[in-house]
Order: sequence, then structure tokens, then C-alpha cells
Amino acid sequence: MTRQSPWIVALGASGPEELQDLRDLLAEWRD
Repeated sequence: MTRQSPWIVALGASGPEELQDLRDLLAEWRD
């Protein structure tokens, strides 16, 4: 992914746990 939404960046910067949850969501969306 070359583009990220601001809220995605914000969530990713929140912490490791939030980032892992976000990765899981992105994996579901891309399927």
C-alpha cells in the first residue's frame, strides 16, 4: 500500500497492539 489514510497513520502510531489490530483489519479488507 502506497497510500494511507490519516486515521490509519494515527492508529498505527497509537501503539503495537493497535497496530496489530489494524493489520488484521487491513488483511480482512484486502481479501
